[in-house]
Amino acid sequence: MKLKEAYEIIEERLIQNGIVEKRDAHELIMYGIGVSEKEEPEKELTESQLQILNELMRRRMDHEPLQYIIGEWDFFDKTFKVGEGVLIPRPDTETLVEKCIADNSESKGLTLIDLCAGSGCIGLTLEGRLDLSELYMVEKSKSAYEYLSQNASDFGSSAKLILGDAFDKEIIDSLPQADIITCNPPYLNVSDMTPGVLQAEVAYEPFEALYGGEDGLEYYRLIARLYKKKLKETGKLYLEIGIGQEAEVMRILIQNGFTNVRKIKDYGQIYRVITAGVTNEYAD
Repeated sequence: MKLKEAYEIIEERLIQNGIVEKRDAHELIMYGIGVSEKEEPEKELTESQLQILNELMRRRMDHEPLQYIIGEWDFFDKTFKVGEGVLIPRPDTETLVEKCIADNSESKGLTLIDLCAGSGCIGLTLEGRLDLSELYMVEKSKSAYEYLSQNASDFGSSAKLILGDAFDKEIIDSLPQADIITCNPPYLNVSDMTPGVLQAEVAYEPFEALYGGEDGLEYYRLIARLYKKKLKETGKLYLEIGIGQEAEVMRILIQNGFTNVRKIKDYGQIYRVITAGVTNEYAD
């Protein structure tokens, strides 16, 4: 069988299973045999290569995330190792990174704390774009922490990685005062997690990285209550939020004494990021 024919079969089978991204078939082929159907469409495939592609197609037809299958994914200007047990980096989160860079690109010697760090896509990207003197990244899941460690090593990071619960008193007390605190916390609610509502691919991702309590706001309450004291007077908090959560998250922050609370839209015109400070000196 020629490579172009294999590509057409994979693409058709994926579409039949509700997977319409044309990129998926291409990525599976590149990962499986290291050759592009665009560059060598007439290439004759060996039996071994066909078996590899068939297994990869089967996994994707079962709605296993493409990112888990190929073991990595691009975020901003880096490629992160990912797999089962860690949240997949998403374009939505780039809005938080972009806002943080825009606010802090002229500052020097910053201390940044990244909570619920996951793969490290937020903290490690910012480390490469901002002048940081210290970067602390906290992750509770052992599985996710392994990917965090691998990515930090791959990028030559000097971050201090902490395996543990970001809301544990000992960990909070061990962290310094920060210029920047970032977090993409779990924010799906009970309804979001209902089978049939939750996208099949998302169901493969770790429950603890998705579920934010009954109303999806549990982690925002904890951050507002426990981390305000960890911001310097001119420090800034950056939070990713779910669709329609902006009013409630802003209310939680204001009730806990945060100031200059702002909401920022992503490229889809959805409010995706909330920023806040602790003094009235903070401005957009």
